[in-house]
Amino acid sequence: MVVRDLPPMKPAKAREVVNDPSLVEYTPGGDEPRGPNTFWVSGDEVVISNENPEQPVLVTYRNGRKVRTVRTPDDGCLDLRVEGDRYWILGFEFADGAADGATTPVQDTQEYAAEYVLPKGADRLTEVKRITLPPDSGNAPVTGDLPDDYVQWDDGSLERTDTGLFAVPAGGPTIRIDGTGTVPDAPPTRSEDKTVVIKDPGFTAKIRTRIGGAEAWLMSRYGGRVFYEVDDGSGPNRGYLYEFTASGTLVHTYTLHDGYAMSPDRPIVITEDGQVYQLLISTKTARVLHIPPN
Repeated sequence: MVVRDLPPMKPAKAREVVNDPSLVEYTPGGDEPRGPNTFWVSGDEVVISNENPEQPVLVTYRNGRKVRTVRTPDDGCLDLRVEGDRYWILGFEFADGAADGATTPVQDTQEYAAEYVLPKGADRLTEVKRITLPPDSGNAPVTGDLPDDYVQWDDGSLERTDTGLFAVPAGGPTIRIDGTGTVPDAPPTRSEDKTVVIKDPGFTAKIRTRIGGAEAWLMSRYGGRVFYEVDDGSGPNRGYLYEFTASGTLVHTYTLHDGYAMSPDRPIVITEDGQVYQLLISTKTARVLHIPPN
């Protein structure tokens, strides 16, 4: 598959589904704003992880309105996924002696992936099962090559494929937490002048870009849809999404919005039915946009 047509540099007009200034803390002249680090969209509900309160919470919105707030289990949520009445959370809890107020994993935290349900009328999630993950290597000094047991859960994510649900660290081995499938490998990509080459297991795509040295990475492979993000650093946008069928037919492109002051760990959600949502955080508010195809 050769993709010669360039997507528009300017994003298409998106529908705003959440706009909540209470999710952002910012002091002019200080550090960058503190806002949500991850979110998910399930049906007509948007769930956002608010790590700013002393006790982090998960805030649910429907039709732009806040309808529910529940406590985040333990001490922090690195990523979340909502599937019907099931909540999957990649999180961490402080070990004895850990400093209060940390918002990212350190050597004295224990990371886990867990499944929860929310009983009707409850303000806390009920745990169904929990998987303890290899501890984050934190700030341990590393010289030379990374050790075999190196793991970095900061910026980690939960990723669903047709064969399972996986906890994917920013560095280290991927771990299956649900299903029976094998752990997926990241497809190789490379840049050739003004072209990105993607060697997906089901196809090879050569995507033309405006500038050389562009990068590409897999965003989702589920339900017969395969999404890749491509960023060539050009234009007033955050990059582009390319949606393919499993066999490599191009279905849609999406131009992502720019203009945020903080980049969350999960800025993009691709739902099970292939809808694209983007979380944007400014110094004044946090917004979730429903991104249409170009």
